[in-house]
Amino acid sequence: MILTHEEYQQLKVPHDQKLFETYHRELESAKNAFAKKDDKALKKVYKTVRQFYKRLDSQIQKSTVSKNINFACDKGCNHCCQIRVEVFGYEVSAINEFIRKTFSNDEISHLMSKLAVVSAKAKGLRLESHFIPCAFLKDGECSIYEMRPAMCRKYYSV
Repeated sequence: MILTHEEYQQLKVPHDQKLFETYHRELESAKNAFAKKDDKALKKVYKTVRQFYKRLDSQIQKSTVSKNINFACDKGCNHCCQIRVEVFGYEVSAINEFIRKTFSNDEISHLMSKLAVVSAKAKGLRLESHFIPCAFLKDGECSIYEMRPAMCRKYYSV
């Protein structure tokens, strides 16, 4: 069973207002730099998103441990990796930077081909009809796990 939005809300993951305000302020500044193609700002987006994800993961972990929730998911579980995921532009930017830093040219070329196929399959599908394996899956595992979007971090099988 996948944890629904309502069940996730019941976990009462603490909301760190200061973190979110800082995060969004930095991302606003980075968005402007992104429009100007400022490489320094794009690296800042990557760093900011990475820090935010670490804090989000930590808060989810604390909330689930305190409520004695054990997830069935483990490395290699890709049950929810066929569900449509929506991402913010800054997440795309951070994923792009992660790929640029960690993937070889051949891996990037292969990924681009997979993204084109997945995009063509997904075109026009309604949310409830979207069961397409994620283009970032490689041998059943997430190839961008460290930088997976916030939405992916919130799906769990219990």
